[in-house]
Amino acid sequence: MATLSYDVIVLGDDLAGLFAAALCASRGMRVLLAEPRKNVSSYRLGKESVPTAPLVLAGLQRPGAERVIAELNFDHLMRRRLETRTPPFQVLGPRLRLEMHPDRHRLAHALRRELGGGNEWLIASEAAQQPLDSLLTEDICMPGTGFWERRELTKRMPVVHQANDAWINSEHSDSEEFLARACTLASGIWVGDDRLACSRGVANALQGVPRLGGEAQAWRSLFLDKLQAHSGERRVLVPETIESSWGKVTGLTSVDDEVRCDHMIAAMPVQELAPLLGAKAAKKLTNIGPLPEVAAFRYTLNLIVHVSGLPEGLSDLAASILEPDESPLDGNYALLSTRPATSPGRAILCIEGLASIAQDGRPNLKGMREALLAHAQAIMPFLDSHTEIVDSPHEACAKGIERDLHEPIAPKPIWTSPVDDHLGMGALAYASGLKQLWLASAQTLPSLGLEGQFIAAFSAAKLVSAGSSKAKSAAKPSVLSASRS
Repeated sequence: MATLSYDVIVLGDDLAGLFAAALCASRGMRVLLAEPRKNVSSYRLGKESVPTAPLVLAGLQRPGAERVIAELNFDHLMRRRLETRTPPFQVLGPRLRLEMHPDRHRLAHALRRELGGGNEWLIASEAAQQPLDSLLTEDICMPGTGFWERRELTKRMPVVHQANDAWINSEHSDSEEFLARACTLASGIWVGDDRLACSRGVANALQGVPRLGGEAQAWRSLFLDKLQAHSGERRVLVPETIESSWGKVTGLTSVDDEVRCDHMIAAMPVQELAPLLGAKAAKKLTNIGPLPEVAAFRYTLNLIVHVSGLPEGLSDLAASILEPDESPLDGNYALLSTRPATSPGRAILCIEGLASIAQDGRPNLKGMREALLAHAQAIMPFLDSHTEIVDSPHEACAKGIERDLHEPIAPKPIWTSPVDDHLGMGALAYASGLKQLWLASAQTLPSLGLEGQFIAAFSAAKLVSAGSSKAKSAAKPSVLSASRS
């Protein structure tokens, strides 16, 4: 059995772990990104490559994401690779199709046309973000990890919440509230009672949701290339146990290897981490307090359709809610993503819905396929007669359909975390109870979506760097020059 040693092991396949691994490697540390399973972001369906989930890059112009992008020197790369959607991201509802145009004048005109009156409430969400944006430009962890950071957050977060509450409570219509809900759900954020999540989700959508050719695999490749350029490694490694000694993590053991480390970042749900620890170490993990819970599961349905079945003027990314006053679960909400297929005259339509939780805690997929097809049919009346293939990566392959995904993959959860006293919003602490074992995943700041994973990665890399003699000073973060008008 081989024994290897690293400064940092990042265990898990959440995006926060990938970002943190790239940051630590760029700071001069020897990094291993250990993913417990092969990451499957696409698969072959017939002759086409289809995604396992739509890619929504909302919030890239926020400081929480910008400071990571700047440190990795991705500023110019992002501008070169990301494309503006034409038409922009859309929200669909009963007798409504609104383009969330980044140009505020065009958006205001569209709001007046669709809703009537002076509908400035959505646009005003951007001004409510300034206190949080100001906080995230600083070298600070969220949630705070020490007395001084927690004190600073306790002093400044009330201003953040006041700005967002003032926006939430200002005069607006039910139609605008519906639009805000759809924008936030499209970002993969479950709002619940989190008012900050609502305003942040809306403001991020108004900045524009860019498109990246190659979808999720291309997105991951950007950061994997950076990791490997700095001599970092990535392996699919199924862990058996996480080793610890005297309350400090020392490495992990797999079937083939014993891997040693000075630090470990767990980029996975705490519920999956606990079984890898010994009984004594796992008991320390329970001291972090109430654990995050699943709000819903992301269910994907892929269709190969003839382009004549798609409505004219429909954006290649659109969020739709059929019944505004009902739960978005079980087919009422759908995120529709389309792109050209390789076969002439064909398109790939990827529909994502939210599945509820069954009594055993697993996703309730019963009826999801039919519900999402009915949802799409309500938007695209001629879709059924132009659909050639229907498949879900979460279910067994239907007879007569060829795909290279031999086993269904589990739907990914959308998390809600307990409210952090210092932040006043859902958050999971980085400290695990074991020395040098840090938590950074989609559970850390779920109400901030993709930006929350960037913040978790930055904070975890900062904590590791502070405890590593091999880490170089992080480059002073700069911000992308994209306009926030």
